Order: sequence, then C-alpha cells, then structure tokens
Amino acid sequence: ELNDLSRGIRESRVRIGQLRGDIRVLRDDYRRLRCDALVPGQTTQSTIDRCSDIFSDWNRTQQELDRYGRNLTSMRSRYRNIKGRLDSLNQSLSSAEAYLAKNCARSAARETIRVRKTTIQRAEALFDELEAMSRDLDDARSITILE
Repeated sequence: ELNDLSRGIRESRVRIGQLRGDIRVLRDDYRRLRCDALVPGQTTQSTIDRCSDIFSDWNRTQQELDRYGRNLTSMRSRYRNIKGRLDSLNQSLSSAEAYLAKNCARSAARETIRVRKTTIQRAEALFDELEAMSRDLDDARSITILE
C-alpha cells in the first residue's frame, strides 16, 4: 500500500508539473496574440480560432488539475489510514525492541525490527510529498491566462 501510494504521488507530481508548463505556454501565447483584446473586423479569423483553442486547452488543463485535487484528498485519506496502522505497529516494535535489547541482544529479530522502523520512517516522509504535491497543485492553479 505504501509503495502504491508513493508511486501515485510521484506520478501525480510529474503530471502536475507538465500541466504547469503547458499552462505557462498557453498563457504566453494568449498574451502574445492579445486574445483579451480581440477586435471584430480587425482580428484575423486564424487568430480568433487560435485564441479559442488556447482558452479550450486552458479549461481542459484546469479540469485535469481539479481531478488531481480530488485525488490529493483521497491520497491524504489513504495516508492517514496507513499512518494510523503504522503508528500502532511502531509502538509494538518499540516494545519488542526494548525487550530484545534487554533479554536477547544478539537476536536476529532486532534487524527485522530495524527494517520495519525504516519503512515507518519512509511513510512519515510521504506526508511531506503529499504537501509538496498540494503546493505544486496550488502553483499550477494560480497561473491564469486572463489578466
């Protein structure tokens, strides 16, 4: 579950970054063509068509960003669920680790506990990735083609 969530976050951040780049290109084209100041009878039909396409493409990117926003909410919920289970496991691991340190210092189980605790630390780092994804999403949404 942890690997699946991590992969989903990573793939989402990559796509959000691509969308952010696409939106910047659309914004620059929209400004270059002065789409916000089209004058009937003076603006060529090809410019009007391109401005319309830019606006449609921008709307499409916004809809996709909205889907990633909904996915982010779902990912946060999954993270909280996984984290709650891992916190419970961590308490058990800490108790077992203390027992082994006191009574079975050379037990191979201590290495197993260390590996499990590393997994738990990795899960805690996922929260930072979720927050970074949220910032990426907010940044991409803040780029507008209209002035």
